Amino acid sequence: MKNNYLNKHDARNVSKSRAIITGKRRVAIDVRVSTEHEQQIDALENQIQWAEELGNDHKDWTFDVNSDLYIERGLSGTTMKKRPEFNRMITLAKQGKYDLIVVREVCRFMRNAKITLNLVDELLDYGVEVYFVNDGI
Repeated sequence: MKNNYLNKHDARNVSKSRAIITGKRRVAIDVRVSTEHEQQIDALENQIQWAEELGNDHKDWTFDVNSDLYIERGLSGTTMKKRPEFNRMITLAKQGKYDLIVVREVCRFMRNAKITLNLVDELLDYGVEVYFVNDGI
């Protein structure tokens, strides 16, 4: 089954040691804002709406907004230590619940580039891809 959001540089095509995933993808979507200010909360509501629409638009995804949408309000993305929902999503992904984690942009996932790269690589070893929609990676 073809996935329209992926390209020839998709991680499934760069490593022969990683299995190619076909059919429906089990998807988690991660959204976050770093403060509780009204403007940020509005931005969070926009992210949640975006996630719901994205999940509904991809018929090749298994996504339930009530259980597969991970929301964090007022939490910094510089570290993983104080991000319970993010850590729960990562743990479940490593346990095989998800094939794909979708995030609007890299900075919503994690503010530290080194941690981001290491975590994405680690998740790939578990067969879980991470896709940053606005960044196209």
